[in-house]
Amino acid sequence: NRKNPIKNIMTSRGCPFSCPYCYNSVFKSMFGGRTVRYRSIDSVVEEALKLVGDYPETKYIFFVDDEFLSRESRVYEFSEKWRQKVGIPFHAQLRVDFVTDEKVLALKAAGCTSVTFAIESGNEQTRRGLLQRSVANEMILKAADSFRKAGILFRTENMLALPGETVDESLETLDLNIKCKPKIGWSSLFQPYPKTPLGDKAVELGLFDGDLSDIPSTFFEKSVLDISKSEKRKFENLQRLFGLICTFPFLRIFVRFLISLPRNRFYNYIYSWHKRRMYSSLFDWTRADS
Repeated sequence: NRKNPIKNIMTSRGCPFSCPYCYNSVFKSMFGGRTVRYRSIDSVVEEALKLVGDYPETKYIFFVDDEFLSRESRVYEFSEKWRQKVGIPFHAQLRVDFVTDEKVLALKAAGCTSVTFAIESGNEQTRRGLLQRSVANEMILKAADSFRKAGILFRTENMLALPGETVDESLETLDLNIKCKPKIGWSSLFQPYPKTPLGDKAVELGLFDGDLSDIPSTFFEKSVLDISKSEKRKFENLQRLFGLICTFPFLRIFVRFLISLPRNRFYNYIYSWHKRRMYSSLFDWTRADS
């Protein structure tokens, strides 16, 4: 969109990880070998300068890389060259595995105003076992603290209604997010996408019949797992209210009651309204000078 002040750039393609719910794991098993290709920082800077020249209304860059911090030397090279030659504020996506205070300060110096990182599950056993993400709660909280101290806003990503997950475990995810204090507590409903290890596991456990027509077009609509109607309703209601409760933690004491209510349009409205409101703050390029 020419008029959109936010433009996308990619500095690398692919991801160094093989999470069982992501198609990157499928690509790795099919093709093997290297799954990440890195561009030179000079070519990234060159593209950014051309983008600004062609579209002067560009005010903000969203780096769509799956992981922005995996190579430490690139982070520092990028910080120096981006600050000196481009100077446009930006958003980056990353994993807390690679977060250090030094890298956070380098991002801040380059003009980073916000980042995204995934928590996925607040239950450490689920995260390490089912999701194969060897990240401790302490590491997540430390990364969140580093970004807050640097004045960098952050969005967290989470999944609800995982295979075998209980409602209590999903509330652990909410509680860990509340402790992190994100600008946006983003949550989705797990979908058993075909050929992914976790999708296949859902079929093996009898939680999904493999009918792909049941899977919705986005992972924000409904759970298709074969669980009780009561559980499904609670997961879906929690997904709608998740971000609002992260922003207003005093609502936490009412959560069990709120998610037990019938699905309703009001929750859908709250979800959409809050999401628009928070995203306008997350991608606010005027914060770069603050």
